[in-house]
This record gives sequence, structure tokens and C-alpha cells, in this order.
Amino acid sequence: MRIQGHLNSEKYCEILEDYVLFLQEKFPDDNFYWLQDNCPVHCSNESMMFIRLNFRGGFINHPPYSPDLNPIENVWGIVKTELKSVPKASNSDELFNQIKCIWNLVSLDNNLINNLYDSMNRRIQTCLAKQGGYTKY
Repeated sequence: MRIQGHLNSEKYCEILEDYVLFLQEKFPDDNFYWLQDNCPVHCSNESMMFIRLNFRGGFINHPPYSPDLNPIENVWGIVKTELKSVPKASNSDELFNQIKCIWNLVSLDNNLINNLYDSMNRRIQTCLAKQGGYTKY
């Protein structure tokens, strides 16, 4: 999904309504945990009220920037690297399409996805051992 302009609380709540609530309806017996960073849009009164009223599940506190515990940062790193190997986009539509193509290719790499998933226990243990300090992740 492409968000035109800047993400604000209203747009964020629309995204939550479209996607997160759908997942809760699709998996009514599953437990969910809410994980988001401290981005102002995520923590605004409007967003937090929407989450409290509509989300069933617990909250996990998460630092505003913690790639150690967020494997999606690795995926974005791969996308950024791959972008360097394609001609520079001449406009935002072209850039979006390039990113989308690369994202789709990366998401099909089951070995990568499984390795990132499997790394979570190591990431957590390393983070604990370093008491939240720098890790290789």
C-alpha cells in the first residue's frame, strides 16, 4: 500500500482499521500482541484511543529504533542495496514501483525469511547479554 503525502494519525488509524482489524476477524481465536515504536503518529492520542477501543491483545514496549529486535530492518537494508543496482528513478511513482518490485522479489526468498525468523531467539539472547547495547544485528 502506498501512502500519499505524510502519514498522520488519521491515515494511520485507517490503515489499522483496514488491516489489523481484518486479521483479528480472520483469526478470532488467536492471541495478538501490539508492537510499535514511539513514532509520534503511533503514540498520538487519536491513534492510542483507536488501538485501545479496537485491538484485542497485549502491548509490548519497544524502543523507537531497535534494529536488533526488528528483522524488517534487515529486509529494508536489502531493498536499499538492490535499489543501487537499478537506474535512478526519475520520479516518486517510478521509485515506488522499483521498491515494490524489489520488495516482491525479496519476499519470495523463503531462505531469507526463514533465517530472519529463526534468528529471533539469538537476537533476543544477544540483546539481553549486551543489556540493550549494540549487537551485530
